[in-house]
Amino acid sequence: MQAGQTVRKSSGIAALVLAMYLILGPAAHCQDIPTDSAPEEPSADNPLLTIDHQHHDSLDDPYDTDTVFMIKAWDEKVSLVKITHTNSKKIELFLVDTYTGTNWRFMDGKILVKVDDTLIRLQAPKPYRDAYSGGVLEMLWAPITPAQIKLLAKATTLRIQSWTEPFDILDEGIAAIKNFQANVMEK
Repeated sequence: MQAGQTVRKSSGIAALVLAMYLILGPAAHCQDIPTDSAPEEPSADNPLLTIDHQHHDSLDDPYDTDTVFMIKAWDEKVSLVKITHTNSKKIELFLVDTYTGTNWRFMDGKILVKVDDTLIRLQAPKPYRDAYSGGVLEMLWAPITPAQIKLLAKATTLRIQSWTEPFDILDEGIAAIKNFQANVMEK
């Protein structure tokens, strides 16, 4: 680990359980992104810069997940997830878009990412949908390449569209991607 990096370690049973906990868990895990003010300066105390490391036991192939959020608003969360399988040494990378709300979006799995002047088209193979007490959950787990993550980390402007309207990833979200690139991808 490098100085200034924050890592939480704990155990869990599956990547989906991890994702659902981060989505539906305590409000302390959420940070509202202000829409009418300048973004705050990235700092080690900023939850968007925290890399969440979890170990998941499995009789077949235990695995670790490293997750960082680019945006954590009340209804939309976008993250990068690296899954490293212990026995097989297989590595999987995903851009995950998660929506929680009261109305279904029926997202089709397509995620468009505009990095400066470059458009990246990602496709989640099977959108996840579920209803829970008080609302709905939709998740897109789109595979992403190391080269694409590296491109995201070099962005000066970054926009994502997974439903009707694109939204901007603010400076602290881009800083989170750079942190993920430096401390997860390059280790």
